[in-house]
Amino acid sequence: MTRPLTLLALLLLSASAWAHKLHLFAFAEGEQVSGQVYFAGGAPATQATLAVNAQDGTSAASPTVDASGSFTFSIASRQDYLITADAGDGHRAQWTLPSRELAVDLPPAPGISLEVTDDPATSPTAGKVAVTAEVERAVARQVRPLREQLIALEQRLRFQDILGALGYILGLAGLALWWRAKRRPAAPK
Repeated sequence: MTRPLTLLALLLLSASAWAHKLHLFAFAEGEQVSGQVYFAGGAPATQATLAVNAQDGTSAASPTVDASGSFTFSIASRQDYLITADAGDGHRAQWTLPSRELAVDLPPAPGISLEVTDDPATSPTAGKVAVTAEVERAVARQVRPLREQLIALEQRLRFQDILGALGYILGLAGLALWWRAKRRPAAPK
């Protein structure tokens, strides 16, 4: 009987540990990257420190987190960025911002060459690039709230998840008790 109670206690302790999990997301609009750092319950991680590293490992920015857990910073080139948040006490989260989500009019990262056959100012494709960049910015503004909601829904611990876990524990405990009772020798009559 002690084991089911132990399993139940472990489940409750792990649920409280999950409740303090740190979450981070970021998105780009042109040269500006903004995002939010928060705990699983939705509380902002106001004391979190952020580090932004470029794909080659160099530091690209060190934004600060405001009272709502939000942050912003600027990027100078089109490349992958790794954003790391550390809220202390082992609470750490990472977010990769891939170059494909950045504006097309950003220059490429140093060491990455793009072949240009025409003068960009006189090229007939220059107008297409500018229009594409503006469309990407507009779409990013519209998609941002949807991405935030989707991420929050994916990371939320629901009451039905807790009940499901308790059901599994009770079911396994019942099977263990049944197996144990079946293994006992029958009492003489």
